[in-house]
Amino acid sequence: MPLLGATAEDAALFVTYNQVQSLLRWMRGAPADSTSPLSELCVAAAASGAMAGLVLTPVELIKCKMQVQMMGRPRDAGALPSATSLILQTLRQDGVRGLFHGFSGTLLRETGGGIAWFLSFELATRELIALHSSRRDGPLLTKSDLGALELALCGAVAGISYNVSLFPADSIKSAMQTERELRGATAPRTGFFAMLLRIYRTRGVAGLYAGLGVTCLRSAPSSGT
Repeated sequence: MPLLGATAEDAALFVTYNQVQSLLRWMRGAPADSTSPLSELCVAAAASGAMAGLVLTPVELIKCKMQVQMMGRPRDAGALPSATSLILQTLRQDGVRGLFHGFSGTLLRETGGGIAWFLSFELATRELIALHSSRRDGPLLTKSDLGALELALCGAVAGISYNVSLFPADSIKSAMQTERELRGATAPRTGFFAMLLRIYRTRGVAGLYAGLGVTCLRSAPSSGT
């Protein structure tokens, strides 16, 4: 499931991001290879994040359910439910709508995080290009002139920005999606803002950022490659 989620996220993010940029350039009559202003990059990033949120919600729902069911499970308890069985169980209990439980949190994380990722990456690469250009004469430089290590560094900065920007939304989303595994199959579903208040009242602000450090350690190298 993590591999499927990462593949789906990357496909939705970058395809939508590039297509929306092309559409915005066409709308203002700009050349296809022209540099987009930051305002258009934000629009494209938000649209790509929204698309990624739509694709990712069912995948992350099943992934979270599978991860929680492994906690405290005796070794002799038998095989864990498969992803297919969890999908069918969710459909029987809540219908197709059940697969999108937690969409509000995923949408907020991916839309805001998408803006943070792409904007940070663009700003970092533009700063490096400006730095190199100030040290030499000749034609204008582009991203393709940056070294692999420099692009990796920009990607790492973008990955950290993505996670730091709206990490609480991810914490709330995960709590919503695993609630029935932890409280029982008949537990009523909790909405986004109700879960936000529950986490804040029980664990404070720290509860909303639990796991941020580990997530950034994972995100920095993966975004930089």
